[in-house]
Amino acid sequence: MRASERGVVALEFALALPLVALLVVGVLSLVAVVRTSLVVQEAARVGARLAAVHADDAPVVRGVVAVAGPDAVVQVGPRRVGEVVTVDVRVQHDLLGAERSVVGRAAAMVEPVVPP
Repeated sequence: MRASERGVVALEFALALPLVALLVVGVLSLVAVVRTSLVVQEAARVGARLAAVHADDAPVVRGVVAVAGPDAVVQVGPRRVGEVVTVDVRVQHDLLGAERSVVGRAAAMVEPVVPP
């Protein structure tokens, strides 16, 4: 390989490396957002199931926090036996220095509470 060819190869590498690095960072950021979205949706599903069988919000919040983490904001809709209760879960996600809210919502039919 000639000296001039080595210089061209080094220049091509120097030009391509930042683009490849940007692509890798973008893909990893997208994966992180999708993962957070899946976790938040699962937390909302768990919360809806707990809201359907418990009369108070404490078990719902504990269940959601166990899945989504301590920064999760939980909102439980009104409950009436035989109707649907909704649970909204919101988590802040840092996407390349910008805070974004990731929201999950799930619903479940409220069941009658049977004493033990």
